[in-house]
Amino acid sequence: MTGPSVVGLIRQAATTLTFGKDERPRAVYRAIAPLLVAIVGLIAGNAVATLLTSEGSEAAQAVESIAAAVVVLSGLAVTAHYFDGRSLVDYGFKQTRKWAVNAIVGGLAGVTAVSIAFGIGMATGSFHVIEVVSVGDVPSLLPALAVAMVSFVAVSVLEETVFRGAVLTNVAEGLATRSLGTPAALGGAWLISTVVFGVLHGPLASLPSGATQIGMFVVWTTAGGVFGVAYLLTGELALPIGLHTGVNWAANYLFLGTAEPTLFRVEFQNRALWHPIAGLPLLTGLVLAVCLIAGYTWQRNDLGLHEPILQASEKRPD
Repeated sequence: MTGPSVVGLIRQAATTLTFGKDERPRAVYRAIAPLLVAIVGLIAGNAVATLLTSEGSEAAQAVESIAAAVVVLSGLAVTAHYFDGRSLVDYGFKQTRKWAVNAIVGGLAGVTAVSIAFGIGMATGSFHVIEVVSVGDVPSLLPALAVAMVSFVAVSVLEETVFRGAVLTNVAEGLATRSLGTPAALGGAWLISTVVFGVLHGPLASLPSGATQIGMFVVWTTAGGVFGVAYLLTGELALPIGLHTGVNWAANYLFLGTAEPTLFRVEFQNRALWHPIAGLPLLTGLVLAVCLIAGYTWQRNDLGLHEPILQASEKRPD
């Protein structure tokens, strides 16, 4: 009797390296795929905005963000079905009143975090206010704020679905098969998705005036960790999307904007630890946001790692 052929051995090895025991692609591939989809979506969004709008306008930013979100969510729907064996909704979307309320609460917590940074910055003299209600070339501030809100909602939906819904969940499922308990697997997945979030913002995001790359990496990573905690506490994307939107919107168009239009146009003075965005002020606000979210979930008798995420990690071996 002859043994397996060389081709058969190679095919078997390739199958083992590619697929897990549940016949899905291994968790590492399921986590990488959404990141590749996101990069394609960002490129597509930029191309659409270049074709349809004038560069640098609020409308261009909104078109780019919405187009990117549409491309990414469409791609994730495909990878979720064929790679993950789940639907896009399973990442944490629900058509319920509670989901909408959580998104609003998250948004308020995000705005509060930036308002704390604004207050600390004022107290430490790390910026000075140049103008209040700075409209620039737009006829009114409110429409600009509304367009910016739409843009940041699209960005937050895109990034939270990728980093929390897809990456964190799939990494947790992979770690749960490596002799880790479910809480440890979720904690490890939270840490990995948080660091990846911070690292990828380096080449893809712009630095605020006077900010250092290291300072912003710390802030981006901390923010990713806060959004991840909100996801783990609820098992839904509403709170993370709201938080992400609130922080971005308030930092750019309410309290710490350096370009028009914005409610408070400021000029940063401190380039060290007290930089309002890349330093202790915003970090303090983000820590407070975690406390607010924990208090909110505790008040609703829901404080703790969310059970459906735990069950997903336990029931889907890799």
